[in-house]
Amino acid sequence: MSDPCEKIREEVSTALKSVAGKIHDGEEEDGVPHATKTVSTCLPDILDLALTKTGHWTACHRRKSVQILQSIMELCAAAELLLPRLADIHAKLCLGCHDDNDDVFDAAVACAEALGRYGDDLSPSMKLIVPKLEGKESGYDTPRHIYANLVLLGSLVRGSGAEGEQMSCHVPPICAALKSIVVYNETCRSDVSVMETLLAVCQDMLHSSKTCFHIDAASTLSLLRCALQIQACPSEFGLKEGNAELLKGLSHLCCQEGDVTLLLRPHFSSLLASVTQDLTQENNFLWKTVDDDASNFRAFEALVSLSPRLAGENFVIDDGHGGVSPIVERHLAADAIPAVVLAMLGVLEQMLSDPGCAPRLCSHAPRLVARCILPNLVWKAGAV
Repeated sequence: MSDPCEKIREEVSTALKSVAGKIHDGEEEDGVPHATKTVSTCLPDILDLALTKTGHWTACHRRKSVQILQSIMELCAAAELLLPRLADIHAKLCLGCHDDNDDVFDAAVACAEALGRYGDDLSPSMKLIVPKLEGKESGYDTPRHIYANLVLLGSLVRGSGAEGEQMSCHVPPICAALKSIVVYNETCRSDVSVMETLLAVCQDMLHSSKTCFHIDAASTLSLLRCALQIQACPSEFGLKEGNAELLKGLSHLCCQEGDVTLLLRPHFSSLLASVTQDLTQENNFLWKTVDDDASNFRAFEALVSLSPRLAGENFVIDDGHGGVSPIVERHLAADAIPAVVLAMLGVLEQMLSDPGCAPRLCSHAPRLVARCILPNLVWKAGAV
């Protein structure tokens, strides 16, 4: 027995191909293509049917409904007709992007790529996605929602392909939104998916920038902040190698060499400032208690690990009021918890053992001993 849903899809696809043919043939009436009038008339009903069925309880119906949406985008070439329902389309595609069924997921990704490929203007889509990634819309700050919107964004970027002019104006806000994504819980599987997808989107942006559009200094800084967050993920996430490729690609793009230190040097102070921007006189810890969000602390660790040499060059700035030193000293103080002290001692050890960094710390040896080493020579509950 034939599948009725498949029959509907075939009929819709056939009709849309006919409509698309009329558009390309240029048949007009009163200056308006016949096909445009036809699509304007039937599109609301087709969209309502497809959007309703994307929430069907069977994976087969969900997949084929998303495929009908894709057919509309690919064949009717009438993106402006989709604008009134774009928010609904995005919402349904987001559902598909975290669907448990792989076929539905693949269909949603393909549909989003079609939206990027055939849409005349990506601005409406970006206005829907970017605020959600920035956390400006309540209810969309969970790993599940962030993951779905990241998948949707990556699909749109890939779909836009060589349309550099389409993407170029959206690069700064996209990169700014990406840098705000952090790991919520270092042991949560959904966060692994978020960071994997963040890395993939950054790589998509980098790949497209090589041929389609330019990434300016501010966007480069934002992507580097993303790289710090990815680098800060636990090794079990398995993202280190991919992140190294991202940094290497950025380095080739910005300074024609694969040297991460050369890439980071002009941005080191800004990256350090972005890590410490939330510190105040009252709350001057990046990580104070075990239950705190440690993402900025982990980002600081990652920044030092990526280039200990630059950490040494920027160890003391403004007579000790700026640079790496105050951060290290504060987190090795007597009132820091053992877990934080142990982590920061690891950072300091890495700096002292690096041949490019250690010589630059020699002149600061008295300060290091007095403020970092001596306070932690006393045994504390067997932890330090």
